[in-house]
Amino acid sequence: MNKKPVIQSQDKYVVRLPDGMRDKLKAEAERNKRSMNAEIVARLEATFHSIPEHMTPEAFNFVMEHNYVNATKVAAILKEALQRVEDLSTGSVRIEDIEGYAPPEDGK
Repeated sequence: MNKKPVIQSQDKYVVRLPDGMRDKLKAEAERNKRSMNAEIVARLEATFHSIPEHMTPEAFNFVMEHNYVNATKVAAILKEALQRVEDLSTGSVRIEDIEGYAPPEDGK
């Protein structure tokens, strides 16, 4: 029995990738639990930003650049904090020593 081919409404475009990029995309797709196609589409979508009417392209680019810089700084701070938490041995930290900790009023 002959099956009719599935016709997709999406556009197709062949892309030549630099050496090693396919492997990087595959690794990131696996890390993000999605197909390589979904990874590529998500990355492309992330590059399209709409500029608000009240902003010039220069102002928009300035805001986007600083948001990236701030996000990078926050990520570095969080990474360092996580590393410090991982470095602590469970026996060296008491819950009473945690800033802001208040024991339950009923003593439990």
